[in-house]
Amino acid sequence: MNKHFFQTRLPLLGFCAALLSFTACSDDEEGTGVAPSLPALGQNRPITDIRSGGGYYGGSRALYIYDLEGHMTGGYDFGKDFVISTDPFLFEISSSSYPATWKNITTNSRGGITSATIEEYDTYEDMTYTYELRASYTGDGRLSRLSGSVREDGVTCTYQWTLQYEDGNLVSMVEEDAEPGYKAVTTWDFEYDEAGRRPNSGICFLMDDDILPTEPFQWYAGYWGRLSDEIPLSCEYTYVETEDGEDVYDMTSTTRYDVTYNSDGTVASFGFNGGVHGSEHLTFTYGNDFSTGAGRAVPAVRPAAAGEQPQLRKSLRERIRARRAAAQR
Repeated sequence: MNKHFFQTRLPLLGFCAALLSFTACSDDEEGTGVAPSLPALGQNRPITDIRSGGGYYGGSRALYIYDLEGHMTGGYDFGKDFVISTDPFLFEISSSSYPATWKNITTNSRGGITSATIEEYDTYEDMTYTYELRASYTGDGRLSRLSGSVREDGVTCTYQWTLQYEDGNLVSMVEEDAEPGYKAVTTWDFEYDEAGRRPNSGICFLMDDDILPTEPFQWYAGYWGRLSDEIPLSCEYTYVETEDGEDVYDMTSTTRYDVTYNSDGTVASFGFNGGVHGSEHLTFTYGNDFSTGAGRAVPAVRPAAAGEQPQLRKSLRERIRARRAAAQR
């Protein structure tokens, strides 16, 4: 047995036989699929367009569409079209290679996802992969824990993400992966400026493979609650592998964040440099204030169809494999 069998940055052989299961208890009352409304989460102007400067997202783009009440209804998410349906409650993510459907979605009273089933079809292998997802939240509606297990070749491996907040800001996130005789712990520690110096108008500064099951559009639609009230200055990333109780590998890196603002105080651009994700510079466009009843913020346009950009977003299974491969030494 390879000691790196379960580590989320190493190759996963025979993954087609696995059922990836995320479990946790929710602190909030569960519903049967309540769509979050951004104004109810304190955000009246929705982010409608995100453009990559060519780093982590490879120059791709996201376009988000909303209804009059501030519910996201669909769009384009860095290489994939998606539609959010309410009857039944589904996320349908289109891809020529890895189409996926999120179903059996339940939420808390704020619209934060508490459970879902993800079915992702691999057209190359003609195989459907199923992931069971559960999450829990803080009292003020912020994602606090995601955990689960996978069993393969008779070995059960466990993992979890735990998020901690202070004064409305994400200050720490810990990912723990374990199998018999082996454990890997990844920690993100965020540093902030003085209160009020770098307010967050709704952007997500976590990348899509920091918490692997989540998709960017879900953060911007409010399905994972409010991430952080302010933009951090930096993040200290620490990774430690332990085998049979002894540390066998560790690394640290630092990511620094830059942010600029529009005249109304919304984030105009966000960038990062250093750390495990390299660099990126994102620019944001906002729609009209929902309180004015201005309607949809962007048309239903698919940039790739117009030849503006290739499909760059990876499937969930590709992201899991890519993270594992990145740690091979």
